[in-house]
Amino acid sequence: MTFQIIMGPIVGGVIGYFTNWLAIKMLFRPHKAKYILGMHVPFTPGIIPKEKQRIAESVGKAISENLMNEEVLQRTLLSDEIVERIDGSIQRFFTGMQQSDDTLRQFLGRYLSEADIDQMAGSVKADIVSQVSTHLLTAHLGNEIAHVAVGHVLEKMKLSENLVVDDVKINEQSGVGDFFKKGIDMLFSRQTKKVFADIVSALATPVEQLLAKNIDEMMESRAPEMTAHLIDKQTDLLLDRKMSDLLNGKEEQLDRLRTSLLQLYREMVTKRLPRMLETLNISRMIANRIDEMDMNEAEHIILDVMDKELKWLVWLGALLGFCIGFANALVLV
Repeated sequence: MTFQIIMGPIVGGVIGYFTNWLAIKMLFRPHKAKYILGMHVPFTPGIIPKEKQRIAESVGKAISENLMNEEVLQRTLLSDEIVERIDGSIQRFFTGMQQSDDTLRQFLGRYLSEADIDQMAGSVKADIVSQVSTHLLTAHLGNEIAHVAVGHVLEKMKLSENLVVDDVKINEQSGVGDFFKKGIDMLFSRQTKKVFADIVSALATPVEQLLAKNIDEMMESRAPEMTAHLIDKQTDLLLDRKMSDLLNGKEEQLDRLRTSLLQLYREMVTKRLPRMLETLNISRMIANRIDEMDMNEAEHIILDVMDKELKWLVWLGALLGFCIGFANALVLV
């Protein structure tokens, strides 16, 4: 009688432990269907390998709809903590660049190849040359330059005439003979300059037109070449300047740039996130990853995550078996 009371719970516990252990193993194994004499062995493959595709789709859908949906991701990405981290990263980047001895070319070389840098610089040069040349040709600079040049000559003639008068006044204390001599010189000089000024004034308009025509012709034939030479030189100088020289003293501009980058980030999360999620298709991505996963790998991951819980489940089966065996022994007694 005592033997039955003792053995009943022990046997029940062993059976409960074994059945739960076997049930957990049968979730994963065997990984493939088994056949004996051409007949399919029941319960093969295991439940998870058999329903792997359906489980993958269900997990992917559950995660995309509940854990990584638009609302959750937007709230996370726009949280104060994330925004502050991005802001701090931008500030540290700008500070590092202000203290860097790298040139602009070396800085770009961290992210682009030398060929890419040259191609980018060439493209920018070509665009600038094209725009500047077009502007120069359509701005009628010949008329403006000719008008300024002729006006400058006329102004110089007027100033030169005034200088003669001033020179005579300064020497008014000289002798009478000198006074008359200088007066004659002054008269002759003023008359000459007046005549010359009248001639220049009469020729101003045709000269200005001729000069404007020649300048326009020169600009039409030489503007692209002159602009390209200037842009090439300035671009090379810019690429060879140190980042610290380019950025030091530009704190206000960098602060505005930092604010603009943060605003751009917020707008991207707010306006572009739905399209990004649609493009990524998180549900399908997760489902494909799970479906492609080797069953040994999947089993290892699941057991690694739930090892403690599954062990408790096995021992719970042993406890239940022990209790049932003990109760059965008491009934039989």
